Amino acid sequence: GGGKMTTLSERLRAGIGQVSGSGGKATEGLMATLQVTTLHYIRCVKPNDGMAAFGFEQARVLRQLQYSGVLEMVRIRRSGFPNRMPFAEFETKFGALLLGLEAARKKKEEESIELTKNDRAKSKMRSSLDGRTMSLRRGSGAAKALAAKIGIGGAAAKSEANQAQAELEAQSALGRGDCLLILRQANLHEYRHYQFGKTLVFLRNGVEAMLNNAVSSRMKAVLWF
Repeated sequence: GGGKMTTLSERLRAGIGQVSGSGGKATEGLMATLQVTTLHYIRCVKPNDGMAAFGFEQARVLRQLQYSGVLEMVRIRRSGFPNRMPFAEFETKFGALLLGLEAARKKKEEESIELTKNDRAKSKMRSSLDGRTMSLRRGSGAAKALAAKIGIGGAAAKSEANQAQAELEAQSALGRGDCLLILRQANLHEYRHYQFGKTLVFLRNGVEAMLNNAVSSRMKAVLWF
């Protein structure tokens, strides 16, 4: 009949579809299907040269992985941050590490109170040194060094605590405050162990296993109590 496709090009156009010359989208066939899907590229590896089922030639497969750059890509990813996950998934998976956070906060508060007491004691010491410093003004290098040494510990501790709190507030504003608390609980450090993206947390090789072990230890401790 008049609607029968006779040539190869007609049959291909019917099955694959055709994009119009004006840049419009295909409305039927394979091209139309591809345009409404998300593409994923899959690298195929030939397991053997004999086309035999269940045949695996290790040397042949290894050469293909080397020549196609797969092994080099794996090496590069392992040297960077090969593991990544969304913030919500990370918090759900490792949130058990926050179980003892309240106790840790109380401990820090007690340490802060102790630091305040120490600061007061050091202030009294400095005031008692004022008279000596005045009398030793010309040769006061040792007295000044002693006074500086007395005050440096409390100031450094306060500065570090303020920086940590400011970082936590900044990350909380971006929706990843709990992620940061989890990582701190595991004694992990930014860039050395992890890095934040806009929607994902990136982990260096082996860090996810460390976190899993920490969660297991925490859960055992909770069950024991």
